Amino acid sequence: MCGKENLLLMELLKNSIWNHFREKSVLIIVPHQDDELFLCGTILGCLRKVTKKIYVAFTTNGDCGNNFYVRKKESIKALSVYGISKKNIIFMGYGDQYKSEYGHMYHAPKDAVLMSKAGFDTTYGNESCMIVNGIQHKYTLDNYMNDMLQIIDFLLPDVIFCNDLDWHPEHRFASLVFDRIMGILLKKRELYYPEIYKGFVYFLGWDGILDYDKSHLENTKKPHRVKLGDKRFEIGNPYFLWRDRIAFPVDIEENFFFKNKLYRSINKYHFSQNAKRFFYSMMNSDAVFWLRETNNILLKASIKVSSGNAKYLNDFVIADTSAITEKIMPFDRSVWYPSSCDKNPKINIELDKATEVSRLVFFRDTNSLTEKECLIDMKIRGIKAGKPCYVKITHTIRKYDIKSVINIDEKIKITNIDICMNANKVGLSEIEIIEKKQSIPDFIKIMINGIYAYRYIINADEDELSVYVKKSAAFLDDVAKEVSDVSPHKGAVLWRDDKIFLSKNFKSCNLRAYLKNNKQVYDIVRLIRK
Repeated sequence: MCGKENLLLMELLKNSIWNHFREKSVLIIVPHQDDELFLCGTILGCLRKVTKKIYVAFTTNGDCGNNFYVRKKESIKALSVYGISKKNIIFMGYGDQYKSEYGHMYHAPKDAVLMSKAGFDTTYGNESCMIVNGIQHKYTLDNYMNDMLQIIDFLLPDVIFCNDLDWHPEHRFASLVFDRIMGILLKKRELYYPEIYKGFVYFLGWDGILDYDKSHLENTKKPHRVKLGDKRFEIGNPYFLWRDRIAFPVDIEENFFFKNKLYRSINKYHFSQNAKRFFYSMMNSDAVFWLRETNNILLKASIKVSSGNAKYLNDFVIADTSAITEKIMPFDRSVWYPSSCDKNPKINIELDKATEVSRLVFFRDTNSLTEKECLIDMKIRGIKAGKPCYVKITHTIRKYDIKSVINIDEKIKITNIDICMNANKVGLSEIEIIEKKQSIPDFIKIMINGIYAYRYIINADEDELSVYVKKSAAFLDDVAKEVSDVSPHKGAVLWRDDKIFLSKNFKSCNLRAYLKNNKQVYDIVRLIRK
C-alpha cells in the first residue's frame, strides 16, 4: 500500500471515541519501565493524535535485577516512538521490592525507612521529588504516597490510566496507594472529576494469550484462571467483572508488526529480549480497562453507622489487603464490618446538598460471599417537584453478589439515605452514589464475525458476514448504518440487520455506523476482498 493510500485509509478508519479525549491531559501511572506499553501501548498512538498532553509516571526505578539508568534511557526511547517527550516522563525514584521485616513498604509504619533489594534507601535518578522540591526522599510509605499525590495534584489530569492488582507486589502497591490518595484528592478538590481507567499489565499483557493476527486482530480474551491464583474471581481485582470492562478501539495504523508503533516501541527495551512474544499477546483489537467512577457524591457526604468504622465506606478503596506479597491476597482491609452484637446494622448518609442520582452501588466484602443473603431496606428522603418526599427501596444482596447496583428511577433530589441491614456478618468495602452525570464516554464499534473491525479483509469466496454494532452504554440512542464508496457498484453489498451480504464481484466499501440522534458518535470500517 503506497503512502497516499495509507493516509487515506487512516483518514477513513476513525472512531469518534478519540474526539472525547481531544486536547485532554492524560497521565499513565505504572511501576516499571515497559509497563506503560503493556497497559496502554495499543491506544497510545490514538491518544497522541488528539492530545500532546500525555504524561507517564514510573513509581519505581525497576532496579531489582536491572540497571535503572539503562531502563530509564530505554523508556525515553520507547515513548519517543509515540512522540512523547522526555520532559513528560516522570520518575518517582523508589525501589523495586524491599528487604524488610514488614514484608513490603505497604505494611511498614508510615515513617519507617526501608532498604530496596537493589541496596538503596533513598530515591535517585533525577526523580520527581528532587525536580520539584530539590530534595531526595527516604524510602518510606509516607514519602511514596505524598510524592504520588503531589504529581497528580500538580498535573490534575483529565484522564488517568493506572495498573490494578496484578500478581507483582509493586503493581499491587502502586494500585493500592493510587486508590488511597485518589480518595484523599477527590475529597480535597471540589470540582475535580477525572476519568480513571484501571487495567492489568500481567493478566492481559505479559501473561496474555498469544493471539496476534495481522489480518484480523482478535479481541482481548478473558485471562485463564490458572494465572490469577485466586480462582474465585474473574480478574485480579475481585470487584472488576469481565462484563463491565470498557473495550476501547485501538491504534491499528500500519498494523504489520515490523512497522507497528507498539512493536517498535517495546523493542527499545533491550532487557525484554522476548519483545516479539509480548507483542503477540499485547496487540489486540481492543484495549480493556475498568472505569472507577469519581462522581461518587458519597465521597463528600457525612456517614454515620450504628457500629464499625464508617470511613471505609467512602475512601475510594474497594479492595485492600494485609498481605501484599501473598500469591492469593486476603482482601481484609478497608472494609466496614458492623459489630457482632449489632443485630440490625444501620448506615445514615447525609448529602451536603440535594442531588439527583442515577444509581447506588454496594461492594460486598469478599469474606462474606458464602454467607446468607443480606436484605437492605433503604429510606431515601429528598425533594420532588419542590416538595419533601421519601422513597422506600428493598434490595437483596445475594450470595456471591460481590457488587450490587440499584438504579434510582425517581425524579428526586436526594438529601438523606437511611440503610438498614438484616445481617451483621456481611461487610461492605465501599458504597457509591452516582449522580446523573454520564461517566462513560459515548462510542460505538462495528464488530465483524465477533471482533472489533478496522480494515477487514475477506476471502474471495466469502459472501456473508456477521456484523454487530456494539454500544458503550445500554442507554445510547438507536444506531443508523450505511454503506459508501462501494466498488464496483452499489448493488455489490447489502447491510441488513446483523448481516452483510456480498455479491461475487464485490471489491471494497466503507461501513459506517452512527447514533441517529447524534451523528458525532460514529465508527467507520473499511471492508476489502482479497
